[in-house]
Amino acid sequence: EHRTRSIAGTCFSDGKPRFIQIKGINLDAEVGQHMLYTTNADAPGIIGLLGTVCGENGVNIANFQLGRNRPGGDAIALLYLDAPFPENVLEQVRAHKSIDSAKRLHFDVGA
Repeated sequence: EHRTRSIAGTCFSDGKPRFIQIKGINLDAEVGQHMLYTTNADAPGIIGLLGTVCGENGVNIANFQLGRNRPGGDAIALLYLDAPFPENVLEQVRAHKSIDSAKRLHFDVGA
C-alpha cells in the first residue's frame, strides 16, 4: 500500500522545531523526544479522554496540541510526553471508539 503524507514544520527564534501542519490540518506543536499522535473526528471529550487515560496510568503530558480541518471534521492531537508512552496505555487509547488511530512517536531532539 502506498500513502502520501504531508507534514510542515518550522523553527522559531527559540531554535526548537515545531510541527505547523499535518495532513492539511494547522497546529503549532513543539517536537519532543516522546510523543503520542492521534487522529479522530472533531468531537467533545477527546481532550478529557486522553488526559484521563494518561493520568490514570501515570503518564505526564508536557504539552498538548490539537488541530482540526473544520468543526466536526477530522482532528489531530499531538501530546509531548515526559517519557515513552507505554504499549498497554496505547492499546487503551486505540480501543476507544472516538479514536481513529494512535501512534507513538520518538524524535532525537536532545533532552
